[in-house]
Amino acid sequence: MAQYNNGRREMQRIGNDIDKDIYTFPIHFYNNFKDELPATIWLIDSANTRIGVFLRKYQYSGYFEKGLINVLKFYKLANGAWIYLKYEGESCFKLRVFDLHFKEVTYPESPKIFEFGDSADLDGSWGQRKVIVPWPFYESFKDELPIRCKFVDHVGSEIGILVHKFDNGADFVQGILNVLKHYQLKNGAWVFLYYEGNGKFKIRVKDLHFKKIKYPQTAIIYNLMGNFSSH
Repeated sequence: MAQYNNGRREMQRIGNDIDKDIYTFPIHFYNNFKDELPATIWLIDSANTRIGVFLRKYQYSGYFEKGLINVLKFYKLANGAWIYLKYEGESCFKLRVFDLHFKEVTYPESPKIFEFGDSADLDGSWGQRKVIVPWPFYESFKDELPIRCKFVDHVGSEIGILVHKFDNGADFVQGILNVLKHYQLKNGAWVFLYYEGNGKFKIRVKDLHFKKIKYPQTAIIYNLMGNFSSH
């Protein structure tokens, strides 16, 4: 069941077995914009939550391969959902989410777990530019979010992150590049975040093809300037 408008809009159903399925990228989108679509596209909802999705491109069609299940996780729709997409250019799609009864769903009021794009898609220049703190993080925890935060992985490596807070949001502004340095990912990475409070984020790291990166054997503590010590 779909809705089209000049090849820019479509409503599509996604199911709870999405991890096992490959979903066809809407053919109208693909035919019109395949030359400008990169391997990673962004689904952006009304609260500016950005969900990164990996797109596999072929000559005549494209497929969602990774990341689409995060729509279900983020909106807590275990049984599936309808997603309404509108292409806005520059790899960005406006996203609206509906349950299986076509009732529109907004983002959770107090989310803590994020497995999606905004603070997850790192590139080689991330250390030189600001990165927006995901809006639901900011809305839920802005009063307790300190200026100095840290990312902590499974083996206890700690990466210091500086947060700049302003009236309507916040940015990660320093220390992010150390994630790439620590995991030796020159071309970029995905970082999945879980906020535990007191400025501490648990992280999991994957490469740009969503392959899980094994943790370095020695835990490292990075300060904001990139210096480190083993512990």
